[in-house]
Amino acid sequence: MNRLNSRLLSLIGVSLMMLMASATARQAQGATEPDPQYFKGKTMRVIVNYEPGSSADLFGRLIAKHLPGYLAGQPRIVVVNRSGASGTVGANYLYSARGDGLTIGMFSALYPSNQITMPDVQFNMLKFRPLASIQGRNQLWFIRGTAPYDRIQKAAGRGAAGGAKFTFAEEALCGVNPVRDKLTKEWLDLPMDIKHGLPGGRKAAMQQLERGDIDSVQQSMWYTLPKDRPGWLKDGFLKVFANAAPPGEGEFQNNGEIDFPGDVKRVYDLLKSEEQKRQYLLLSLDELGPFHRAIYAPPGTPENVVQMLRKGVWEMLHGKAFMADVERLRGDDPLDIRTGEKMEGVLRTALGKVQELESIMRKHAPSCTFNANLK
Repeated sequence: MNRLNSRLLSLIGVSLMMLMASATARQAQGATEPDPQYFKGKTMRVIVNYEPGSSADLFGRLIAKHLPGYLAGQPRIVVVNRSGASGTVGANYLYSARGDGLTIGMFSALYPSNQITMPDVQFNMLKFRPLASIQGRNQLWFIRGTAPYDRIQKAAGRGAAGGAKFTFAEEALCGVNPVRDKLTKEWLDLPMDIKHGLPGGRKAAMQQLERGDIDSVQQSMWYTLPKDRPGWLKDGFLKVFANAAPPGEGEFQNNGEIDFPGDVKRVYDLLKSEEQKRQYLLLSLDELGPFHRAIYAPPGTPENVVQMLRKGVWEMLHGKAFMADVERLRGDDPLDIRTGEKMEGVLRTALGKVQELESIMRKHAPSCTFNANLK
């Protein structure tokens, strides 16, 4: 009898364990399953890390307009601008927000290098939950038609020889772009004077070129120039000096006004040594596609909510109404849409190079302050 009771108790115990395991599995599965009513009756916020009227703000308002139609429950969405410190204020704000899916960020110019070059950074990009990339930042180097050179290969090697100089605009003293431009000047021996402290962005660059404050600038405005400044390229007021994008990025087509000039050289291809090319690539990690304009959720956002947001954002970005608004806003400037999963992979690759990048920055910008707390 005792033996029978023992066997019975053992069987009951096994059954209870199986039932508990099954319940736990169902509970875990349910925790990651989308809730079709999650957003119903709620208000979401889109945090934009630049001021009202900026291109980042305009994209944020397009998201607020179109995304509700792609989320179950059709929540109300409002735009909140948190500008300052080259976009860092908005990123810090989102990083500390509740990860409940009701606050997302539409960020422009949020790059992996920010974690070492901007002392005010309080975030770690690896902990954000990227939802999708909207647009990359494949930059061209533009130069005024009145400058002494129209292509970089004509200016290369003329610095030490006392060739006619041209000016180049740089927004900051500290950052990967200023260091890369400084090294490019040295490596290619360019007769170039770099003017620091000028306001950045596409609009400011066009105004500086228009007034003659500068001769040249690097900007991602090939496809927007025919709309912003019709005739500049066609009439020769502005020339394409060089392709500043790293290899694998920055293939340009007709922009609606002119074909892309066939004799424009890529800066990378003019570099003489493998060490120069390696450093140029490290300083260009921010240019690898998905960072210039992207949508994020805060750290700690549950996986089921992340999946709902990624699905809704992806469908919105491919929706006809959204794309029609983008065309009105950006003209023929192509989008570079990538999934949140792919963005996570690129982030891991880029941030895996942070220590190498920091050593280059410390060597060539020794007076700058670095944020070394987020390795």
